[in-house]
Amino acid sequence: MVTAGVAAPAAAGAAPQPAACCGAAAAKADAAAAAEAAAAAAAARVHVHSAARLPLGLLDALRRDAPAIARAPNFWVPRKAIEAGGGGGTAADAAVAGLYAAHMAPRLADSSWEGAEYWVQVYQPGRGLAFHFDKDEQLLVEEGAMAHPVWSSVLYLTGDDGEGAAREGPTVVIDQVFDQALGRPVPEDPSSCVLVYPRAGAYCVFDGRLGHGVLDSFAPGARATLLVNWWAARPRGVRPATVQQLAGLGIGPLRRAGCQQGGAGSDGPAGNACAVEAEAETVPAAAAAEAETVPAPAAAEAAAAAADGGAAAALEALTLSSSSDAGCGGGGRRACSEPPGGAAIPEVAAPAAAGLDRAVLVDDLLRGAGLALTGPRAASAVRIRHPGLVLLPLDPEQVGEQQQRQQAQAGLAAPRLQTAAAFVPPSMLPCDSEASSGEGSSTSCDEEC
Repeated sequence: MVTAGVAAPAAAGAAPQPAACCGAAAAKADAAAAAEAAAAAAAARVHVHSAARLPLGLLDALRRDAPAIARAPNFWVPRKAIEAGGGGGTAADAAVAGLYAAHMAPRLADSSWEGAEYWVQVYQPGRGLAFHFDKDEQLLVEEGAMAHPVWSSVLYLTGDDGEGAAREGPTVVIDQVFDQALGRPVPEDPSSCVLVYPRAGAYCVFDGRLGHGVLDSFAPGARATLLVNWWAARPRGVRPATVQQLAGLGIGPLRRAGCQQGGAGSDGPAGNACAVEAEAETVPAAAAAEAETVPAPAAAEAAAAAADGGAAAALEALTLSSSSDAGCGGGGRRACSEPPGGAAIPEVAAPAAAGLDRAVLVDDLLRGAGLALTGPRAASAVRIRHPGLVLLPLDPEQVGEQQQRQQAQAGLAAPRLQTAAAFVPPSMLPCDSEASSGEGSSTSCDEEC
């Protein structure tokens, strides 16, 4: 018998355990426990604002510039410029300053931060993005160190949740961080995730350490987002946009077109909101001369549209009004009096993993919980608890073909599938561990799998 708190004597002839070995194992276990606690705390820091609360017309200006910015490197806006209301005077600069004023100032009040990094992603219809961690890419290459932003954020430039709409692929934020000391993601297997479905004018903010990705979708249009990461220190190699760069991209400054009161049904904050529009002369003559080796903006735009499979053209075809961009008017169903921390995110529990021998579609899970993804009561985001299950992305094209075959055989129309993903037990995966295209995991399949 072993008395609590007293070690049992070693059996005769047994090799004594080195104290250093036991101490190292205990320290490693403590470090892992601390890392998992940190990951759990970070996972709670996901917020969704149904309205970005930007000046009137700014979303239209961002959509106009999006294809060009998507071809550029990531740009930097220093803290002083943000606090002063903008950096270089472009739509993106104005958006970064507006997001700070409307949503980020309280979140950054207690932290030392240096500025914001921004870039644009314009995806071809239906295309997503693999799971990853935001980080200082150059630092990782040069020193093998992982540095993350204080906050990561997404401003959705496209997306519709109206009756009968096809939802764009959601941003998926998982409860996993990369622990530098352990040299691996923690926890090893994610057990919860937040799915944020794009809707033009909405803004998502989450802890910059969290893993995330974008699911493929059934939506026929381009998916465009402005990504803004808020940093304690400027990432290496990320610099403010120069006049020459902007000239080459065909991006001009904004000018104030007049001020009016913002409020419900607008995309401006309550109080004074100044509308913005593009300058007629987009590039100063001197800057144009310096950038004469850069392809003409119109030609570059056409080439990008062709290379992107028409994504840029599809984006330019958007005719969303300011009221639909607002996210707080919308026929009265979304109020501008949303809490400062963002809208409440409903939570759903996936089936218990024990004994589960089938895939559970995300749409079926949400439908069973009474959540709709389109229409007057459409959900913008949902947190799903799924311990023991893996979120497996699906191929929309294959799923669509399978649905058509099933409908033809049954003679019944199935509900439109909105989310190209399912929760599955690990035993259903093609290998012993999560597929590399699924949620973050520390292992991947062998080549022969």
